[in-house]
Amino acid sequence: MRFILDGSVFDRERSAESLRKIVRDWDDRGFGLFAVEVRGSGEMIGWAGLSVPAFLPEVLPAVEIGWRLARHAWGNGYATEAAGAALRFGFGAAGLDRVISIRHVDNVRSERVMQKLGFVHEFDTVVPGHGQPVAVHAISAGG
Repeated sequence: MRFILDGSVFDRERSAESLRKIVRDWDDRGFGLFAVEVRGSGEMIGWAGLSVPAFLPEVLPAVEIGWRLARHAWGNGYATEAAGAALRFGFGAAGLDRVISIRHVDNVRSERVMQKLGFVHEFDTVVPGHGQPVAVHAISAGG
């Protein structure tokens, strides 16, 4: 959460509302966020998946790929693996032609994941209402 809004962790009620929105997105759009768990242990370490980035109107219409993992899971390749699977789902079953990914300009870990997946930096901008500087990256079906 370090690079998301004010960096605070969701409380139980905000987490529950977020989960309800995830379910609605799958029902309404046919895509959404996947739980990420460690193969073998079954530990849930976060999520990765597809959403509509309504927080950044200048990129719309668009579908964004994103991920959030527990800190102890960083550096193990989980984000790249999970986001890669979500990207394949997006270009396959969801029928998307293009996917973007948005990161805080200082989030170099996410930038590295995007590079590994083949995303190309398109432009930098600022999130309206929050003033956060972000970089927008994109990839099209077929690379």
